[in-house]
Amino acid sequence: MARMKNGPFGPIIGKLGNKIAYIRLGQPIIKMAPAKSNKPRSTAQIAASDRMRVVMELISPLNMFTNVGFRLAARGTNKTAQNKAVSYQLNNALQGVYPDLSIDYSKVRLADGKLNPPTDTTVTYADGKLTFTWDKDADDTYNNYRLHVMMVAYLPDTKTEYCCIMGARKLAGEDFLSFVPADGTKPYARVRETCAETYLAFISNDGEAISNTVYMGRIEF
Repeated sequence: MARMKNGPFGPIIGKLGNKIAYIRLGQPIIKMAPAKSNKPRSTAQIAASDRMRVVMELISPLNMFTNVGFRLAARGTNKTAQNKAVSYQLNNALQGVYPDLSIDYSKVRLADGKLNPPTDTTVTYADGKLTFTWDKDADDTYNNYRLHVMMVAYLPDTKTEYCCIMGARKLAGEDFLSFVPADGTKPYARVRETCAETYLAFISNDGEAISNTVYMGRIEF
């Protein structure tokens, strides 16, 4: 059943016959309702679904980070930040042929922008924290006092993440993420976390400028 929540001159929301109406990014949308089919799915359809599954297993736990990281890239388009993030990984970071699909973590991008990215970066793990460093003096084309670091560690074994969206100022040259990887012995954490894929980016303090993420490499525990 469709509803006219805003009166007779407002947009329709819901199902009306074989159409579905809804609001997306502030715009009213009407499309055909999906038709049920008893036909078996083709290999191409199954392969496309599996491509999306592999990418969504990466992006879903990182959604909070990518919603900020791709917000500016999505501005002025009919796409959401998540749409942009998923599309980028599908076209650039997904590797292999169905059914042997996987993520090339060195090609993953979790933020997309025009600021110059961090340079001379390092990452190490010790005493329960990942320590990130970068060249604090590189590139003064933007007011470095307004830039902060964005950090993320993705743990493939459990498909979880640790992140900081607005960390230390760029001029600090160093920041860290604190966490202890699961050793697989706890009743609530039976999978051992063996590694983390790490990324770094810059963001302005008002969020109106951002860099691409830099892949920092894999840290093994």
